[in-house]
Amino acid sequence: MSRPATIDARNLTITLLVGGTLLAADPGGWFAFAPIKWAVVTTLSLAVVALTTWQRKWVRPEPRVVAFLGLFVGWMGLCSLLGADPRYAWLGTPERHAGWLLWALCAALFLCALPLQPIIDGVVLAGVGLVPVLLFDAVGHPLVASRTQRLTGTFGSAAYLAAACTLIAPVALGVAVDGGLAPWRRRAGWVAAASGVFGIAGSGTRGAWVAAMAAGIVWGWRNRRSPHLPRMLACTLAAVLLAALMTPLAQRAGNVTDDRAGGGATRLDEWRVATAVIVEHPWFGSGPEGYRVTFREGVDAEYERAFGRDPQPDRAHNGFLDVAAIGGLPAAVFYAGLIGVVAVTIRRRQAAWRATSIGAAIALVAYLLQQQFLFPLAEVEPVVWMLAGALVAPLQTQGQSPQLPAPRRPVQTWAATAVVAAGALACAWWGARDVLADRSAATAVAATDPSIAVVAARDAVALRSDQVRLWLLLARVSTDPAEQRAAFERATKWSPDDPILLASRAEFLTAADPPAAVDELTDLVRLDPFNAQLHNLLGTALARTDRLDAAEREWLLALDLAPDAPGPRRNLITLYRQQGRAAEADALEQSGNQ
Repeated sequence: MSRPATIDARNLTITLLVGGTLLAADPGGWFAFAPIKWAVVTTLSLAVVALTTWQRKWVRPEPRVVAFLGLFVGWMGLCSLLGADPRYAWLGTPERHAGWLLWALCAALFLCALPLQPIIDGVVLAGVGLVPVLLFDAVGHPLVASRTQRLTGTFGSAAYLAAACTLIAPVALGVAVDGGLAPWRRRAGWVAAASGVFGIAGSGTRGAWVAAMAAGIVWGWRNRRSPHLPRMLACTLAAVLLAALMTPLAQRAGNVTDDRAGGGATRLDEWRVATAVIVEHPWFGSGPEGYRVTFREGVDAEYERAFGRDPQPDRAHNGFLDVAAIGGLPAAVFYAGLIGVVAVTIRRRQAAWRATSIGAAIALVAYLLQQQFLFPLAEVEPVVWMLAGALVAPLQTQGQSPQLPAPRRPVQTWAATAVVAAGALACAWWGARDVLADRSAATAVAATDPSIAVVAARDAVALRSDQVRLWLLLARVSTDPAEQRAAFERATKWSPDDPILLASRAEFLTAADPPAAVDELTDLVRLDPFNAQLHNLLGTALARTDRLDAAEREWLLALDLAPDAPGPRRNLITLYRQQGRAAEADALEQSGNQ
């Protein structure tokens, strides 16, 4: 009588990590996807590393792969030491989580050389799980609230969803056409593939469309004689047509050259600013999470007039430019070299692969293509590096052959496992606090009673006092000037040059202490001369210190940099009417109504 199959704890954790990373969301949170996804990524990534250490399944890839990986992660560590935001450079901001820790986790997952099947199972699980989420999203009931009609899934962002789906669709399609898998797995693959295509099309993310078309061409060519080709084409066409009926797909396709439509031609402006910043910091970049601080160095009047700073740009919207912006040109070279040696290794081994492995390889290419219109994502990147690590691992480690009984574990194995497991538990603890803090913040934002909002914001900062945005929220909802000032001081300790913090604190000082605001804003404008918001605030602070001529100059500069912004125009109209300059006030009013 045969023994029942046992569940491998590491393989189960891998599947949960992949599926949880792509599916996790907290509709009750303020940032409904970032805290919970990051909690899943950090906790389960370290759990996988701990299990790999315990089971002693570490497999060293080719030396040149290890060399480029070490150079890239090591250089990023040096750039974190020298970066523009020395604290968040290591752990990442609570919005992006793109600090050095992300790259270290990705490298660890890559070096684990994980078996491919549980990774693919997690991707297919995510694709199937997204089906109801995307359908409800398409009919106007998104799981994560957003200000767009485009699909956002569990990410709260159409671009993030599209990036994830460029992985899901090719991987799932490989499962669907793999004749060596059980029928139920193949059926799940077809569902997940259709879900991925629907997500890509309905997200309206044109960079992902380019990547998906490239992946589709490769898949079609490889399967040009396959009996599955008609079903593949029918599945893709049905998903795209459904997306066209249920989402603004056609509208997004039609305004690709519209500078104000987001994406499309506007990427050229983003790349121009990023290039200017890289020229200013060619060797060590701005450090991880530092681009939002140095972004001002690449902005000119043309960019400010066209786009402004709402939302505040913090990434370069191109994978290689983004890496160069935070780590300098050496980081971009190491990153490109790592991708190159991985690609060469995958190409050399792909002749012996099944359809599932080929689908995973095509998914990596598709993701890398769409990344050139976006940037590396903390919510997707770990899955990408796991797939890459599985595909470049020695061929004998990619199967599921039985393991021989292991000899007694040495002390080093026990110690290393204990340390990594303790890190996983710490991440689970801090991740839970992060989610609870985010929920308290959501309560503060939604509250109509100021007293409830203040209590909720205080609860949030008590849970995660390291997050600038929570201190800014407390400063916004509080009516106590002393508490507001203290909140700004605490936020400044964590990220003294955060641009949103600087503008918020200047706005507070403009109302509470105009002379101090004038001094601070003068320094800020000197560093960021094309920032319309800062010029407008400086004008207001000057007016409150009775320096009306200087205030007028600042408001005129702000109006020139932000012609559509109501603040500078309203301030000038009020000033002109108070000074009896009715003709100038009327002219400004009429131009604003046009």
